[in-house]
Amino acid sequence: MIRSLRAQLALWHGVLLAVTLMALAGFTYFLMGQVLTSRADTDLLNYADKTSRDIASKLYRSEIENPNGISADKLKDREKSFIDETSSWGRFVQVDDRDGKYIVSSDALKTQHFN
Repeated sequence: MIRSLRAQLALWHGVLLAVTLMALAGFTYFLMGQVLTSRADTDLLNYADKTSRDIASKLYRSEIENPNGISADKLKDREKSFIDETSSWGRFVQVDDRDGKYIVSSDALKTQHFN
């Protein structure tokens, strides 16, 4: 047992400092996790919005250029080529028609599709 007052105070100050630093580290870890998750979510939403707008504008241009319609195979080829251009980082991109039916997806979704 520590008998001197000086040693007891030093021990208490050390314990108090350790607890304070651990609490500060935990709070910082939690806060940084929240900030980084929020940024990642925002970046993904922006990417999804940009990609969907680009695909929609390309499809709209195809409809304007071909008012009589375009075959499903040609449409699928055009969408696939555009998705290949935009999915260079393994992003998951899938195009559905207005009824929610799967049309085409990026290479990252070769075997699976979103519902």
